Amino acid sequence: MRPSARRWIRTYGVHLGAVGGVALLFGLSVALRVVSHPGIAGAVVFVLGALTGGVAATVLASSLVARIAVDGTSVRKRSLLGSHRWPLGQVSAIVRVTLLSPTLRDPLHYGLIIGPANRCITRMETSWWWSSADLDRIALALGHPIIEGGRLTATQAEDRYPGSAAWWLRHPWGFALPLSVAIVVAVCILIAVFGAAFK
Repeated sequence: MRPSARRWIRTYGVHLGAVGGVALLFGLSVALRVVSHPGIAGAVVFVLGALTGGVAATVLASSLVARIAVDGTSVRKRSLLGSHRWPLGQVSAIVRVTLLSPTLRDPLHYGLIIGPANRCITRMETSWWWSSADLDRIALALGHPIIEGGRLTATQAEDRYPGSAAWWLRHPWGFALPLSVAIVVAVCILIAVFGAAFK
């Protein structure tokens, strides 16, 4: 079983298209208004277009590589970060939770595969990557009913099911602010570098 790129595109494709359109319009505007520095306009379009294309390519590659499967002895999950296998005897429950975050407009829906000591051995993000039907099929294959875990903050989920919430979900501001600053600085540097090359 693997996620569908179409599901991601339906959810976020409009956002990517809007970003690309804004970047193109901004670049054209700069080119028309700042005639004395055409290199900067070209650099803006190139950098923003490359970043948007890079995000889309990463998502597409992830959808082609990602797999989760249940065979007679184990559950296996593969992603761009590697492949993992867990014996079926380690699976004790399947829990569906809704994770709340102050930096996200909409909550995230997860299916958690729980192992020994109530620890989450792997998770399925069912808001836009995997679907709820995928989680239902995995639960059926594993022979465990889905337990409704309710709405939790990332910290509450991690306390209840260790390993269920990524660091960036538990520390949203500590992740989002440095990342935003790093992106802005990187974009400015790239525009400056490519601006000289486009002159």
